[in-house]
Parts: sequence; structure tokens; C-alpha cells
Amino acid sequence: MRTTFVTYLGSENFLPGVLTLRQSLAEHNSREGLEVLLSCKPGRSVSQRLNDSGCKVRPVSPIENPHSFPDDIRGFRFTYGKLNIFDLVEYEKVVYLDADMLIVENIDSLFEKPHMSAVIAGGFLPENAQWSNFNSGLMVVVPGHDTFARITAAVGHLPSADKSDQGFLNSFFDSWYAHGHLHLDHKFNVPVDYLDKFADPVAVLHYWGATKPWDLDPWQIRKIPAPKHKQAVLLWWDCYHRYRLNL
Repeated sequence: MRTTFVTYLGSENFLPGVLTLRQSLAEHNSREGLEVLLSCKPGRSVSQRLNDSGCKVRPVSPIENPHSFPDDIRGFRFTYGKLNIFDLVEYEKVVYLDADMLIVENIDSLFEKPHMSAVIAGGFLPENAQWSNFNSGLMVVVPGHDTFARITAAVGHLPSADKSDQGFLNSFFDSWYAHGHLHLDHKFNVPVDYLDKFADPVAVLHYWGATKPWDLDPWQIRKIPAPKHKQAVLLWWDCYHRYRLNL
């Protein structure tokens, strides 16, 4: 079966995340590489760093977010470009990973999961038990031209509760919650700020939120109050430094 991991780079600000994600996949002996969907126009150094890291780079057309953002601290205006994953028809299945994720165990088993398998990230907390939407940071996708055409035709027509691709995709796949076989184990998408309440083994760390590990200096890291959250940020930096040593 033709498969690959894939991520999305809509802004050069996320380049450290992409490079570290690629490093973490390699360190856990994945049989698959990482394809990077690129909707921005990178400088020569960015393209070189992606190629040198072993990523397969694919330029894609931007998909405009129909929502306005007076203060876009999360970078949501870029995220609809992620929808291009549904058009990767040369693959029978892809596993999409956000660039602000870190792999901490081999996750090749995800290629055995059905289309639109995902995690209700953070839903393991009792106070979040009512959550029913999937987190689009990690998704198992079977691409198809027809699916992609229907998705892009719906952009601007279906609502997005959070004004990002995630809210839109939950509107498009509006019966997802009713299909329990699509609900992945929480370990595949663990938000780092919830780590201190997560007792099970972790496979994928998700550094969601406006501030990413590469935005933090050592002083800011020391001030993170939750011990496991702080450890997760240091873990990301360790992996990034190993990537740099491999250059």
C-alpha cells in the first residue's frame, strides 16, 4: 500500500516544527518518510533545510480561509491549506501530522486505521467528557479527487466554530462522533498542557496553543509551572538539537 506521513507548512515560522517532527519520526524507526505540503513561497535556505532533512516537499495552492482575523496569534489564516491532503491521490492512505507535534514512539500502526480516524484530543479529562469533535492535528486520510472537490466546494459555506480548518472539517464530517471505530486512542494526540493529568503511555505530543517550543527561551521554559509540560518542551528542544547535529 502506498502510504506516507504528511504535514503542512503555510508559514516559515513553523519550519523548526517540521524539521523536528521529521527527526522524531526517524528516531522511532518509522518505515515512512514525511511529505511537506508547502503553500508559502520559501526562501532558498528554507527549501534547502527541508531537502537536507530528508523531507519530500510538495508545493500546493493556498486555500483561503473565509474568516477574518484582526489578531491572528494562532496563524489560523493559513490552516485551510491543510485541506490539500485530501487530494494526495497517488497515496492510498496518509497520516497527517501538525507541525507542532513530536513523535515519542513508533506510530506506523496508524496506517492500518480507517479513513478519518482521529482523536478527541483532551477528551480524556472528566471536565471535557462532553467534547465530541475530533482534533485535526492528527488524521488518517484516504485521499480522493471527489472528496477533495466536495471539501473545497464547501469552503465558505460550512461554518467553522473556531475559524480554522478543524472547525470546518468537523462541520463537513458532521456525523464523525457517531462512528466509534474512528476514535483513536488518546495517546496519539496528547496536548502538552494536559500531560500532568494523563497517566497512560504517550505516542504523540501536541504543542497546541499560540506559543510553540521554538518560541520559548530557557528562562521562559523554566517558568512553565507544570512539570510534565516543561519536560515535554525540553524533549522537543533535545530532538531539535539532534536534528542540528545531523546536518
